[in-house]
Order: sequence, then structure tokens, then C-alpha cells
Amino acid sequence: MLAKINQFIEMINRTKHYLVIGLSQLIIVILAIWSYDFFLKPRIGVVNITGIADEFIKTQSKSNISPEELKKQVHMFAKSLEKGLQVIGVKKNAVLMPAEAVITGAKDYTQEVRRYLTKANLNIPIEKAN
Repeated sequence: MLAKINQFIEMINRTKHYLVIGLSQLIIVILAIWSYDFFLKPRIGVVNITGIADEFIKTQSKSNISPEELKKQVHMFAKSLEKGLQVIGVKKNAVLMPAEAVITGAKDYTQEVRRYLTKANLNIPIEKAN
């Protein structure tokens, strides 16, 4: 009878060991999933592309430049806007969409894109023109 009790106690000790290992693995998996969701999962962000383009058009309409120069600046603006959206999207870990496409719940990155374009010397005001 004593042998059976010792055998039962040994079985419980082995079971506790496997239970601790299993729970540890479960906790590691849960933390990995949580950290992906919290740190790596892309967020939705919006940019008022129409407003930025309108500001660029207003700025260019006030300047007296040749059609060829205007064409160059429009091309440079389009490339810089595309690059700015890519850079800000990667930097902020966000999928950027036009503001008109998202109703609510997304962070607005319009000012960051304006700052990027200002650094590219495209005469885009940092604050929205009134």
C-alpha cells in the first residue's frame, strides 16, 4: 500500500512539472500575440491629400512661372507627396488613406506630411491655409 501511495505522489509531482511547463509556454505565446498586436500591427491613418493638393495649387497659381517650370514643380510635388506618404507610413507603422475614405477612428497624419513636404522645399505651408 505504501508503494502505491509513493507511486501516486511521484505521478502528481511529474504532472505538476508538465503543468508548469505547459503554462509557461502558454504565457509566452499569449505575450507574443499581445506584443504583435500592440507594437507591430499596422494602424489606419488618414491624410487630407485633397487639402494639401489644393494648397499647392493655390501657391503655384500665385507664382509667375513658365508652363515648363510649373510642369516640373507639379511632377516634383507628386513624387514628394508619394514619398512623404511612404516615409510617414513606415515611420508611424500606419496604413495611410485619404481622409475622405475614413469616417472615424483613425489618427490624422496630415501635419506630418505637410512638414515632410516643407522640408522638401515645395512651398506647402505647415498649417492649413485659411
